[in-house]
Amino acid sequence: MVNQFSSPLKNLTEQFDKLIGGRLWLKVIIALALGVLLGILLGPDSVNLYNHINRASRD
Repeated sequence: MVNQFSSPLKNLTEQFDKLIGGRLWLKVIIALALGVLLGILLGPDSVNLYNHINRASRD
């Protein structure tokens, strides 16, 4: 079962490395941006944001 998911993930990682290979600064900036986005999505205020967006879409 693990092989089923590791192959596409490995392929994606290899493509990503080829895309920005050798540019460590770019990798760091991308990782930082993804970390901030993930923090916003999983942070304690994300529930309030989700409820606000949900209420706004109903109005």
